[in-house]
Amino acid sequence: MRFGTLMIAAVVAAGVALPAFAQKTYSIGTNKQGSLGFGVGTAVSKLMNDKAGLLFRVKPGGGSSSLVPQMNAGKVDFGVNNAAESRFARFGTGIFEGKVHKNFRLVGMVYPLRIDLAVPFDSPIKTVADAKGMRMGNKFTAQAILQFIQSALLANGGLSQEDMKNTPYASYLPTGDDMARGKLDIATVSPGAGASKKQHAMLKSRGGLRFLSISDDPAAVKRMQGVYPESFVMTIHPSPATPGVVGPTNVIAYPYFLTTGTHVSADVIYKLVKTMHANKAYLKAANSRFNLFEPTKMKATSPVEYHPGALKAYKELGVM
Repeated sequence: MRFGTLMIAAVVAAGVALPAFAQKTYSIGTNKQGSLGFGVGTAVSKLMNDKAGLLFRVKPGGGSSSLVPQMNAGKVDFGVNNAAESRFARFGTGIFEGKVHKNFRLVGMVYPLRIDLAVPFDSPIKTVADAKGMRMGNKFTAQAILQFIQSALLANGGLSQEDMKNTPYASYLPTGDDMARGKLDIATVSPGAGASKKQHAMLKSRGGLRFLSISDDPAAVKRMQGVYPESFVMTIHPSPATPGVVGPTNVIAYPYFLTTGTHVSADVIYKLVKTMHANKAYLKAANSRFNLFEPTKMKATSPVEYHPGALKAYKELGVM
């Protein structure tokens, strides 16, 4: 039993009434164990249990298509969704076409997600524009959001999916493997992910992976944001943790949000935001991906409404 839980139990035993929100167990719905969302949910739950005296638990399950409706209906308290999923969910567009989730709200950005186009190191493709007419995976019927992101990457270089020699895939991860096997010329790959490290090793005879640096020219960024409005250019640098990044490399980045439903009280959301804002080191120790967490950037730009409890916290913190 964690310290926060012990404290609550001690107060109850002493006959002191707790506010209703402190007696409830709050659920964070995520994808299956081992996923990015599960890692976020676990770190945030641990933080709230240990530092805020609130009871949180992770509820692993399906993807956004099942978790967002549960949040909207008040059956799950929190979730983790990228910026495009959040917009689609709230307004009933994209992968949530015709299904408006009016009770869906944002809490804050936990960290930016980063992804890029990669090629074998010895490939003649040096820029995104160079890839025109090359073999590439597309559609990603089981991961529609990845087609959306890939289209934004291509748009940065003045291309569209129609400019490529396309092969349909259910998900994007196998396209990196097939590129490493020589079946494709270019693929969408997440720098530093386990799959990218495997693909880098598979390409050892060709020098490994090489990530393309997208353009930060205003016109290129405008094209990219025309596809993915919340996206931005982020520069990553060579590191043993990101094989294939051979120099300062611009990649597409976009917010990964902690989300909630309107049924969760403003007091809980306020306390959650304030606790996260004050505890980056704790979160980073719980999950290394929180090294990208920036407390002053939790209120990222989005057309989706923030929960009132979050807005109250951000106003006090001066990050509005």
